[in-house]
Amino acid sequence: MKTIEEIENYIEEQDQNGALLVTGKWGSGKTYLIRQIEKKLNQEPKYLMAVVSLFGIEDTNALSKKVKEAVAYAQTFNKAEKSGKGHIAKGVNIAKQLSEKAAAFGELFDFGKIKKIAKSANMLLSIDIHDFLPIEKEVYCIVAGEEQPVKKKLVLVFDDFERCKIGVIDLLGIINTYVEDKRIKTIVIASEDNIEDEENYKTFKEKVVERTVKLDVEYRRIQQEMIEDYKTETSEYKEFLKKESPKLFQVFEESGSRNLRTFKSCLIDFERVYGLWHSLKLPTDGMGEALYVFVAYLFEVKGGNYKKMDEYDEYHFNFLEEKAEDKNGIPLDGKQHKMVKIVSIKDIMHNIEFNRLFVG
Repeated sequence: MKTIEEIENYIEEQDQNGALLVTGKWGSGKTYLIRQIEKKLNQEPKYLMAVVSLFGIEDTNALSKKVKEAVAYAQTFNKAEKSGKGHIAKGVNIAKQLSEKAAAFGELFDFGKIKKIAKSANMLLSIDIHDFLPIEKEVYCIVAGEEQPVKKKLVLVFDDFERCKIGVIDLLGIINTYVEDKRIKTIVIASEDNIEDEENYKTFKEKVVERTVKLDVEYRRIQQEMIEDYKTETSEYKEFLKKESPKLFQVFEESGSRNLRTFKSCLIDFERVYGLWHSLKLPTDGMGEALYVFVAYLFEVKGGNYKKMDEYDEYHFNFLEEKAEDKNGIPLDGKQHKMVKIVSIKDIMHNIEFNRLFVG
């Protein structure tokens, strides 16, 4: 894939002249792609990728903390506990143990400074260990099977650029600090079509961004991976998705939205229909068609084409097609069928408590 190659080449380049911008429409798979690269990269010995979501961040202090938390999490200092003050003491203990094991960790946390600030146990619990974590071009990481921490080159990723509440000029300035001052490989993920302050963005973008890569999406491959990686309580549902995947792909193309986030929602939401279907002991021969109809309506709703539940009343269909019968009402194929007719999409949604998805 061209996009993956561009990202890998940027990371491997010895010198840099700015950040790499990866742009694409909402739901096109930008975050999915970067998470796949992150998973692969962090298992290797050379680089550590830390992904920071900018969604809803309102000020520079919050962003700085978010960056430190992302880096610390990637380093696996505090992977089991991600939030809340209760994790601080545990984080300090873990870091202390590591510092005793390897002098390298003395560069990461200044425990003498922590001790001076925290004169009591209660004050120690109020300290955020991330405040003492410097963000540098190279960081030490815990690697499975290694006795000593391993030094890796840091790669910072700022996702959801257009969803950040910090002004565009200030946000680009902060990102430039990591790029120019700290010389850290930095990737920005954005939907440029949704950036509100377009004028300032275009003016200052060129001062920070070295080059821009438009997402080259292999939709079918990603969809297949989503189905294969889907976590479900029953293997039967995953097998059903694999069998009926051509219908999923067909609706995806017909919708014209090319939204992978909605595609993933379809997999999750239809599992409830699947469970209800089996709990009612309904014949399964019509379930594939039910999936097609359900996914088609979900794409329409997610696309903003339907806003209220009442609008579904006019859409009637049968989940299970009626079988041809002779004049005595006996199925021509000789089998007995339990006929179930669900008169509208609204009825289905009410039956499985799906109101939350369809209220405008």
